[in-house]
Amino acid sequence: MRSGTSTTRWPRSFRILYFHLRNFEQTKPFHTQRIREYQGLSRELQSQINGELLEELCKLEDQDSFRYGQLRAAREKYLKGE
Repeated sequence: MRSGTSTTRWPRSFRILYFHLRNFEQTKPFHTQRIREYQGLSRELQSQINGELLEELCKLEDQDSFRYGQLRAAREKYLKGE
């Protein structure tokens, strides 16, 4: 993953989508029930994307933790004179 910019845009994009769906609900070009279904589907999709992102971030954090743990252990071993 390059930077946090693309990942921080996801929540904002979904908020904008949700906002526009609410506007549709108020102006009534679609049935209210249909708009609520779309709102629910957009929230579900956002949750699925967030879940996958979190899984990937957890994997990266585990790898970093292991790598830096090895560095710490080597440093402690060096300091003990082993």
